[in-house]
Amino acid sequence: IGVVYVTMSSIPREVYVGVFILPPYRSRGCGMRACALAVQWAIETIDAHRVQARIMSSPSRESAQRLFTALGFAHEGIQRRAVCDAAGAWADITHMGIVDVDWVVRKRRRAAPRNLWDELFERHQREREELLRWEANESSMRIRRTSSMETVR
Repeated sequence: IGVVYVTMSSIPREVYVGVFILPPYRSRGCGMRACALAVQWAIETIDAHRVQARIMSSPSRESAQRLFTALGFAHEGIQRRAVCDAAGAWADITHMGIVDVDWVVRKRRRAAPRNLWDELFERHQREREELLRWEANESSMRIRRTSSMETVR
């Protein structure tokens, strides 16, 4: 029905994961289950610290982003016009990643974000809360608070 793969990166303890599911079998959870097993194997068996997905611009890009977001991957950026597609046109690559600690604690968090924007805003809020806790515990303030640290409303 498709293929899932894990390949080594040139960076120690980092791997790439990818998936392709044939059209008749899409939207049945097969890709989600296969990727979850691949990430679990990479982290628990081969001791990967970081798993990265690179998603090429295509009609199925948004569904792939939803799949990896639901698994706990964070959006890390877009590499514009990075590779040539099958037709020879330049295509963007979306980078998403998860580290071993996030994979282990993902079940303790609330439900997975519905989309990429929810994931970005939730991560921003979480990082802001961590910064505020750090500031409260820090006796001598070494950094100065700026308006850029405020949550976007």
